[in-house]
Amino acid sequence: MLAERRCLLVLDNARDEAQVRPLLPGAGAGMVLITSRRMLTGLESVHRLPIGELSPVEAADFLIALVGRERVDADPGALAEVAHRCGHLPLALRVAGNWLATRTGWTMRRLADRLALQERRLDTLTAGDLRLSAAFDLSYRQLTPTAARLFRLLPLVDGPDVSAAGQLS
Repeated sequence: MLAERRCLLVLDNARDEAQVRPLLPGAGAGMVLITSRRMLTGLESVHRLPIGELSPVEAADFLIALVGRERVDADPGALAEVAHRCGHLPLALRVAGNWLATRTGWTMRRLADRLALQERRLDTLTAGDLRLSAAFDLSYRQLTPTAARLFRLLPLVDGPDVSAAGQLS
């Protein structure tokens, strides 16, 4: 149906290769953009672009684009705090930026202070039906039982953070 047309097909949050393979065009000028929590290594003729955390400058630019330069210029330190408390992660930054953009009476400082409460941070990072906690819920449900148990035990590690290698950071 799309072989004669130029189009961009976006497949967001693909589970695995089997889910997307039947949707890939066999010919034509179309392109497909697939987002996934997995690398989808079984797909052929693809260009992979892993997206992780942004640099502090990229995170700041991303937030500035969402909330406007004038709000950021009032307290540049708060901008850095918000970006840091979002882990420089695009989804968290998007939610925080959207949240602030819809609360025009709020300052960047007020959001930074609200995000400082670590035990409420995931609840704060909600904008409409876009919830950062939903991304964690989805990822958690995809874990094996052993990995899920390990994830539940992580809070018992003494210290504020633990790295992927299991070392305190």
